Amino acid sequence: MPISGITFEIQRRINQPEDYIRKTLADPTELVAGLTAPVGEHGLFVLQAPFRPAPFPYEQALHAPAVITSGRGRRVSLVLLEISAWSNNATALSLRPLASRPDRWSTRRIEQYFGLAHAAADLVTRLIREEVLHTMGVAHDDS
Repeated sequence: MPISGITFEIQRRINQPEDYIRKTLADPTELVAGLTAPVGEHGLFVLQAPFRPAPFPYEQALHAPAVITSGRGRRVSLVLLEISAWSNNATALSLRPLASRPDRWSTRRIEQYFGLAHAAADLVTRLIREEVLHTMGVAHDDS
């Protein structure tokens, strides 16, 4: 596949209503600024700021900046996490790089980004599900 055909956005579906997630992320216990967690075999995910309403015209979404680093501490990519409605009973989590031209990255960096970004998306999805369960005391089917 030509490099121009690659999208760098990673998405996960969270089987929780968006309003549950919004209420949970208004006062999180885990997903706070400075959260640092291992991702993949050799990487780190660092949440730089909590989720906040996105700027106009995307104010229906929640955004949070984060950094994905290699195991050696080198930044692989600054990323933006976005929470938005998927349906009435599900919410979408998107993760995308904040680089202006990720298509110009080396093959090694692209492979490293995708490996760590998928692991980071899985981590954030799991943490959000756990926070909703803790805060709301309910959980929908997570399959």
